[in-house]
Amino acid sequence: MQKILVVDDEPELVRMIGQTLGAAGFTAVGAASGERALELVSQQEFDAALVDKNLGRGIDGVEVLRHLRKRQPRCACIVMTAFPSMGSAVEALRIGAQDYVEKPSPELDRIADRVQSAIRAVQLRDERDGLLRKLAVLELSQASARRRDERLLESAEALLTLALRLRGSERLVRAIEGHVATLRAK
Repeated sequence: MQKILVVDDEPELVRMIGQTLGAAGFTAVGAASGERALELVSQQEFDAALVDKNLGRGIDGVEVLRHLRKRQPRCACIVMTAFPSMGSAVEALRIGAQDYVEKPSPELDRIADRVQSAIRAVQLRDERDGLLRKLAVLELSQASARRRDERLLESAEALLTLALRLRGSERLVRAIEGHVATLRAK
């Protein structure tokens, strides 16, 4: 079961979101402050986090997100705010949030879908990054193989030059020529 951290200084909203997520098959863990959220993040792994940008006192939601992105980079983060602005949306996305939700709003009824989409976006990002790492290793391996083949070709051509000077080495010359042709075809 996927575990979702819900961080908001409004206990009723945390409860309501927790119920909505629970009904959708998630396990919701609530935190009423940024400090409590950071405690939870150091104790548990989360698949996603819904974080209010403007928490009452202490650590704000943006700081919670920064810590969360460092400690749990695979956690899908969604910023919630009652005071949306283009600037805060850009800031949230810049620090790694997958989504930005206005509260209260009808969107909260679809919050489980938004959470699932954010989790999927992180999974796709991780898959893409894994494929890029594999591609880099493959390209490095291919470059190494090309250098090896070039060295083999040089050695085979030098050997062919020597074999051509020897009398009675026609079979050896044919064998080396075949090897050189194979190396050149690569």
